[in-house]
Amino acid sequence: MKKLIFILITFILLFLVLALFEGVLRLAGYGRDYPLFIQKGSTLVTNPDFARKYFSDADISIPELIEQKIPLKKGNGVPRIVALGGSTTAGFPYEVNINFPWFLKTRLQREWPGKKVEMINLGISAVNSFTVADMTDEVIALEPDAVLIYMGHNEFYGALGPASTQAIGSNRALIRLTLWLREWRLYQLLQNGLRLFSPAEQGKSKASLMSQMIGRAQLLPGDPLYRTTLDNFSANLSEILSTLKEAGIHVIISPLVSNLRDQYPLGHTPLMEEKENRERYEQARAAWQADSTAAALNRLSPLLKLKPVPAEAAWLAAKIYDRLGQWPQAESYYRLARDNDPMPFRAPSAINRIIDSLAGRFGVPLTDTGERFRRQAREHIPGNDLFLEHLHPNQRGYALIARSFEQRLSFLKDAGATGRDTLSLKSYLAEQPFTLFDMRIGEMKVESLLEGFPFNGRTVFTGTPSTPLVDSLVRRHIYHKLFWDGAHFELGDYYKQNNRYDEALAEYEAVYYNDPTNPSALYRIGDIYLLKKEFDRAAEWYRRALEVTPGKAYLYAKLGRTLMIAEKTDEALKALETVIQLEKQKKTLKDDDRKTLYYLLGVGYARQGKYRRAEAAANMSLSIDRKFYPPFALKQKIKRLKKISGKK
Repeated sequence: MKKLIFILITFILLFLVLALFEGVLRLAGYGRDYPLFIQKGSTLVTNPDFARKYFSDADISIPELIEQKIPLKKGNGVPRIVALGGSTTAGFPYEVNINFPWFLKTRLQREWPGKKVEMINLGISAVNSFTVADMTDEVIALEPDAVLIYMGHNEFYGALGPASTQAIGSNRALIRLTLWLREWRLYQLLQNGLRLFSPAEQGKSKASLMSQMIGRAQLLPGDPLYRTTLDNFSANLSEILSTLKEAGIHVIISPLVSNLRDQYPLGHTPLMEEKENRERYEQARAAWQADSTAAALNRLSPLLKLKPVPAEAAWLAAKIYDRLGQWPQAESYYRLARDNDPMPFRAPSAINRIIDSLAGRFGVPLTDTGERFRRQAREHIPGNDLFLEHLHPNQRGYALIARSFEQRLSFLKDAGATGRDTLSLKSYLAEQPFTLFDMRIGEMKVESLLEGFPFNGRTVFTGTPSTPLVDSLVRRHIYHKLFWDGAHFELGDYYKQNNRYDEALAEYEAVYYNDPTNPSALYRIGDIYLLKKEFDRAAEWYRRALEVTPGKAYLYAKLGRTLMIAEKTDEALKALETVIQLEKQKKTLKDDDRKTLYYLLGVGYARQGKYRRAEAAANMSLSIDRKFYPPFALKQKIKRLKKISGKK
């Protein structure tokens, strides 16, 4: 008994010492927390370091959350929707405005003009269900009206995945314990201490994040680790759905889709290393390339009876049936090639079966994403018509995912989610505020990705026809840190100078929809409507810019000029006189702008019959530029008007 008491006291003392040490480290500011959001005043901002918690290797290019700001306190009547998942949810390889949460938000905003909708995209590249489960409590704290889930592709190779370089075993309890310990400063101190004895880092690898995550290049369905991975996914998803449902939050989950038709298996099946199997495969492939399908199937047949069927053989069988026009058989073999791929970056059918089963168990709506992709795909087999590479959709594919979620949001009636599905895919995309520049960002990233491991140039990709100017701006953005909005402005300004007003408007609107408080986007949109002689709309956008940045002389000048052209003289003079007052405090306008300002004042005063003030304004304009003709013409007009009216 005494021995037991002694052991107990020893453990208590040890715990107290550790707790004291932990407290000292926290007070000293050592280490870091990993909150999902950081509070800044009355605003919550996504934490760029959040994902670091899930990556242990300092040489990995750790991904970040998309930068977003939301009010600390949820507004009354403002629907708040959170999207969870990996890189597809984040919109990889695109940026900002081509992803399914963004498409869904802009669609809902159009359904109810003037109504604010908060869409929070918490997708992170290279993470899996362990990360999503770990962030669930913080998601609940945001008080969302709905949570959208699209995840499962990264279970094997995502952070903490058993085949990844970031693996810490496959035992779910051990992984969860490790994540808990990573919040402790003592654990962080120990990790940092161990790094002192590790080889010096040589800087981050230039390889893609995808290739950096590959720890084990072969993992077949019969492997016990494969089964454990599926079990962990099922347990994590079950916990996520249970926790969100208990909190009273609407949850919608999507099955996963991937490129079946145009993605050769990424891994290499060990059975294909046997000489006889390899020879049969090469002979079958040669016959297929020679358009001898019967001979190809004959040589391939023994390989299709192996257990498991090698992914390469299933892929070739799919191609043969595809050429024969026997598409149900082709689709079946395409799926088998994906499911037996020894490098399972594309989620196998087993993942979708788990999603379907748990959605039914918890009463969670399941989207029809898979069926939509089948309907839109050529011969109902999704390929490069909807995907960029192995699993990331192109803009058409992202639109399909968005529409599938929208159909399940009918309970958000006040947010304009009507459940209607009347637009064609082409019309739906035409409503979305992105341009060729945004598409080429993603495509150029994919072109680079496909050159490296594990694709090694085997995946065929054809980009969208572009122009030298667009591609130059894309390269400057990706490789030379040109800001995304700045690139859109450069492109829009070019189009404006070449009288391509609709194209310029599209570039400016892309920035505006991403940030409605960007004054440069607001006044540039106004400039285009002015050039299109839509004066009321131009004035509206200038007023919006002034609401965002009040007291800007150049904005009042733009507004005044527009109103003067529209012959709204009283309003125009009020705006122009404001410019004069602002310029007395601080000179910001160039001489060209100032001479035009005084000329317009003169025009306005002349219209009101205030001829002395009109002449004075014209003279001020001429004092700035004696060669500026309009004020000369105005003075002559004033003389005629004075004679007619009899005024002096």
